[in-house]
Amino acid sequence: MKLVRSYNLLLGVTLCLTALLAIGSMAQSMSRYAEEPEDVWLLAFWAAFLTPLPALCLANGLGRRLAGSIWLRGGNMLAVSVIWLLVIIGKDDPFIVVAGALAVLGPLLALLFSQTRAPAEHGS
Repeated sequence: MKLVRSYNLLLGVTLCLTALLAIGSMAQSMSRYAEEPEDVWLLAFWAAFLTPLPALCLANGLGRRLAGSIWLRGGNMLAVSVIWLLVIIGKDDPFIVVAGALAVLGPLLALLFSQTRAPAEHGS
């Protein structure tokens, strides 16, 4: 469980930095919006998508129990579904497949390990 929490924390921090880079490069792309508007829209999509995902990974990593609440479980299920959908859509791009596989591990492992609890966690 500690390894899963550590992976979620590392993934959350990495995705936060990636979202900041996407937002920062949007300013540069806005100057060339007339020539390449799809670059701005793509960066806006990634900035919007990469904002809640790191928050979810950080919540998974900082919580005492992985996916302890129903909201966190639902968020993890939604994240896994959306990431796999993006991987299926972008299956021709090897970067999307690898990045999706790495990103889906955080919420997926949190979901899997939230279902199996150690006997000491059951309490009385």
